[in-house]
Amino acid sequence: MAALVLSLVLSVVMGGVLWLMIGSRLEIKDERAYNDLMNVCAYAVFLIPPNFLFVFFYLFLVVIYLNM
Repeated sequence: MAALVLSLVLSVVMGGVLWLMIGSRLEIKDERAYNDLMNVCAYAVFLIPPNFLFVFFYLFLVVIYLNM
């Protein structure tokens, strides 16, 4: 459960950073403010699977390291 929460938080943060770096590339809505918000959400959704794998395996390695 902690891996899921951490991956969601990391995805939202990285989605915001990605939006700041590349901007609104997806034309979802006509209104600019709503389009920006939808782009950040889309970037966050695209980043959930890789972030979950990263967080899950990172936590796994930390637990193994602490048990040595």
